[in-house]
Amino acid sequence: MGNIRSRWVRYRDMGGPRYLGKKENGKFLHVYNPAKPWGVWSQVLGVIARCEGRHDTVVMYDETGVTAGAFQWTFKSGRLQRLLQFFKSVPHINFESDLETSLFEDFFMTDDGGQVFESFGFRIEGGKFVRVESGKAMHPGVPHQQKTIVDTCMGRRSLLGYNDERKFALSLCTLFATLFQEPLVQAAMVEYAKIELKQALDVRRKPLKSVGGTINHLIPSETWGSPIPAIFFNLNHNSPAGSYLLYKRAMEEAAKKGVVLMTNDGYELAGDGYVDETTEDLLEIIWRRLCKSRYADWGFKSKQYLASKGKNPPRILNIGSAIKEFYGPGSVPPYIGRL
Repeated sequence: MGNIRSRWVRYRDMGGPRYLGKKENGKFLHVYNPAKPWGVWSQVLGVIARCEGRHDTVVMYDETGVTAGAFQWTFKSGRLQRLLQFFKSVPHINFESDLETSLFEDFFMTDDGGQVFESFGFRIEGGKFVRVESGKAMHPGVPHQQKTIVDTCMGRRSLLGYNDERKFALSLCTLFATLFQEPLVQAAMVEYAKIELKQALDVRRKPLKSVGGTINHLIPSETWGSPIPAIFFNLNHNSPAGSYLLYKRAMEEAAKKGVVLMTNDGYELAGDGYVDETTEDLLEIIWRRLCKSRYADWGFKSKQYLASKGKNPPRILNIGSAIKEFYGPGSVPPYIGRL
């Protein structure tokens, strides 16, 4: 862990560690870089990762406990706990000794049989964040338990031998960055990310009740292979509520223009079989709305972009760059409203 230097940064009225990723000759080393030919999910993950970070990116300054990886799993949401639990089911074979253990056993356990996280006051059991002191599992959906998770990671509950909270949190940040630089761990993270996204498609969500209830109802099945699902999941990683609203409004506009139809199975492309052309029409509607978005830092009307007079690029520019990389240069519609 000696070559990793986590930094303490301020964010609004908060602060904490951040590690952007290991560099060599000015370039990040642990970048999501799937082998070609790319499948649909590899492309989707590529568009997400180019906005979220590298495999060894770790962020702790925004009260999430720990946020780690190219797909930004967090303790606050419960996703990071489930990722770490998944590692326990991934086999790791030593071909010299012919012994089979798990990824978690070989990288996340100490020589005396404990977990590497126990020196920071917690361990992972059954996909839960468990405090070592009490043995109780903390549920991120319960506000005071969510706060306990964050406080434990920041050293506010117990310093456990560290001089102060800052050194405690920086050490935990460095631990995650080190663990997530392992190539086998990175490969497992990518597979788990695909599982997460696939399972997310059919989960019923209240904000999507009007369109059938699921992401599969919202996104026309004919558009898979285009950037349309990738843009959605990129925004969804940043803000689920924002992504639902933007896509619902885009689909309503598309329906009025005869581009999509609402059916019992959700939205479908309209037209007489010209799927590519209709998909392009829908993409332009979504893209235009994203360009004009005021939400967070998404579009060219965001407060961050306008206040900086164009110096702080909105999220859409990173999305566009990622689409060019994973779908081809001609896949990005024109930008509207750029300063």
